[in-house]
Amino acid sequence: MSGPAETSLHEPKSDTCDISPTHNDCRRPRLRLFAHVAYGNVFQLQKPRSNEPNDIARNRVPIKLHGQKVTTSTLEPSGGRTKKGWRQVYYCCVDLLYFVDERLGFIRYLYEKAAGLFHEAKRKIEEHEEPYDDPGYGSEYQDEPPFLEEWENADAAANITGATCLDLLQSTFHFYLHQYMREIGGAHLIPRLREMKKESWFGNYRELFRRLLDIEWEKNGADIQFLEQVILTRNDFSHNLELGSLTAYQTDEHSKKYPESAFADLRWKRLFSRKPLIVPKDRVDQAIEVVHRLCEYLEEKRHDISSASIASVPPKSPR
Repeated sequence: MSGPAETSLHEPKSDTCDISPTHNDCRRPRLRLFAHVAYGNVFQLQKPRSNEPNDIARNRVPIKLHGQKVTTSTLEPSGGRTKKGWRQVYYCCVDLLYFVDERLGFIRYLYEKAAGLFHEAKRKIEEHEEPYDDPGYGSEYQDEPPFLEEWENADAAANITGATCLDLLQSTFHFYLHQYMREIGGAHLIPRLREMKKESWFGNYRELFRRLLDIEWEKNGADIQFLEQVILTRNDFSHNLELGSLTAYQTDEHSKKYPESAFADLRWKRLFSRKPLIVPKDRVDQAIEVVHRLCEYLEEKRHDISSASIASVPPKSPR
């Protein structure tokens, strides 16, 4: 059986392409195929049922094209038989930034919807709106405002929702870096992270990119120090909450590296030897923007990396 013929797709100024009669995205800056499988060497493309955007995009995975030639065939991988409406599309490169942005969009949605409920409860308490309009309700202590416990619970819940968003954001970035190494053919370099000796996965990846890939994260203009504080704050919330409190405090490790943390609670930090931490909306938004900007930069650099040069890097440090 002869191999699939090469077909040049996506001329820069073309109105349509060879993918399908309904695919007209080729004039956009990001060129994508919509396939069923996230990763691998071969993708199958199903012709959309109609021209409607939802029919085109539903349950498809984007693959970014970069002006390369794409090999296509009407033959199925199994048995070599044809199947109407399908093609076999050979791997270009997965648009990792698309998946990152999908996750970041969900994180923003989660915070706005979940934390928004708690912020609204606090506002109603402060404004004495229903159902918090009974001035006689409250603590047995007359100097405490009514509904103090409800306000404190809502405040803690909003804060922990923010910390949950930081946890999701950290895992998104961590997995992105792992998949990035696989995409450039550098999976064999991942075990070398421990050689970097930077005391954290974040520092080790940053040093690995600098030392082995000649990519310095700082050069894209994103606030890398803030991103590191995001991860340290996430760690403090995940590992250092106390049984008698819902407040997370800055650990010695965090405080030593960033004495004035971006997540320190300014309302209380002068009253405690340990600084309480909070995760307000503006910090969540800033963290999302930093991760997007850094990943966007790394995606641009990814396509300058030669697979041959990556394969030449030994899986172990030369002795």
